[in-house]
Amino acid sequence: MSTFTTEQVQNVANSVLDFYMKKGTPLDQHIQDKPLLSRMMKKQQSIPGGKGRVEMAVVMETVSQLESFEYDDSVSYTSPAKNRRVSAPYRLFHIGTQVTMHELLHDGISVTDSTTGKNKSDISKRDAISLWNIFDGKMRDQEEGFLYGLNRKFWLDGTQGPLEFPGVTAWVVDNPAAATVVGGIDQAANARWRNRANLTITLGDTTGASQAVLRTLDVELPQLRRYGGKPSVGFAGADMIDRIKAERRAKSDYSNTGTNGKKDLSVGDVEFDGIQIYYDPTLDDLSYAKRLYILDESELYPFVVDGEDKKKHTPARPEDKYTFYSAYTWVGGMIARRRNGCGVYAFA
Repeated sequence: MSTFTTEQVQNVANSVLDFYMKKGTPLDQHIQDKPLLSRMMKKQQSIPGGKGRVEMAVVMETVSQLESFEYDDSVSYTSPAKNRRVSAPYRLFHIGTQVTMHELLHDGISVTDSTTGKNKSDISKRDAISLWNIFDGKMRDQEEGFLYGLNRKFWLDGTQGPLEFPGVTAWVVDNPAAATVVGGIDQAANARWRNRANLTITLGDTTGASQAVLRTLDVELPQLRRYGGKPSVGFAGADMIDRIKAERRAKSDYSNTGTNGKKDLSVGDVEFDGIQIYYDPTLDDLSYAKRLYILDESELYPFVVDGEDKKKHTPARPEDKYTFYSAYTWVGGMIARRRNGCGVYAFA
């Protein structure tokens, strides 16, 4: 049986943790794609810590008016003051794992508290690999736990608990005309501070020939762009993706060479007016399989506090437990500066 010092064990734990913090998503059988998380993490912005919230200024309307005049007609002056402040909290999250000396013994690894190596035998390459593999399995689970959890937080509306932040469904709501305060601004009193929504699309036929969803998007996209919105990406549940493909297929031309001259008979990736629409399995998990979210990513800001993006922690072993700990924390949230460039759509 090989004997490691506590310092050696902790060094291996740190090395494996560093590896998985840089590597990204591990490839296990139960792991789903996270297209929203992938895009959010690539565009997250750093902010300084402070009051516990992030604020941005938004303007709901223009009050200055052009006037006609001649000779000595009187004219008026305005003092624009229509700014509002949208705000969102940042939250602190932790994820960690542990390994006990008892677990290590099952793999033939003994640990001594000596940091000098006293009474320690030489460590073979096989023993080092065995120790690495033990931590590897734990870190794989920890990394996926972080990605899975943060992905759901980016989707959820933040009402699930007092220490959550508002995600996509807090900024892109089902009823944008309701008397609800979103980000500190009353959407009922500010028509420009509303996303678009249509959750009652009537499909008609089952083949997709009616093109109800595509026709809805034909109507909606000009409205999403009306006030400067730049809708850039869509995320859909499985039923919505299937419906869009059915509508596309219903108008395709089939021949002995395939669809529209292509040998591949599948519809393939879904795109509408330059907007890529991704299948997001998380929407199925949230019972939103029939939904489509169109987002203006340019005005949706995932943020992380400076120095707190997956900050590594290696707590010391307490005197009353023969256990090693590894963890990291993430501090951040999401805020929107414009909502009228985003929309949610669904059929019954």
